[in-house]
Amino acid sequence: MAFLALQAAVDLVRVLQPVIRKIARVDPSLADQIRRAAQSNVLNLSEGAERIGRDQTQFFRRALGSVTETRDGLYLALVSAYVEPADLAEVWLRVSRSRGFDWRLVHPKAKAKPA
Repeated sequence: MAFLALQAAVDLVRVLQPVIRKIARVDPSLADQIRRAAQSNVLNLSEGAERIGRDQTQFFRRALGSVTETRDGLYLALVSAYVEPADLAEVWLRVSRSRGFDWRLVHPKAKAKPA
């Protein structure tokens, strides 16, 4: 599953690029934070895939935290009117998919992911 999670995280970074550029025009700090969080998701998944046991779980937890931070940074941009809902339509799907993979890596025995 880590490979699919990594693919989803990379795909999220790809679709985020135009949104990050738009946010950067009005709030460069927030844009940078979102960019770094999305990249951290990818890098923690990558490193975690090479680890085992608790060490692996720690990287996957960090990845989940990073994708959640990405989601909430985008939400801040939306409520701050830096972007419009239409700007995020494709991105929200990718965030949800990536977060779902990460959540299942951290909670493999859970039956469902929380909203």
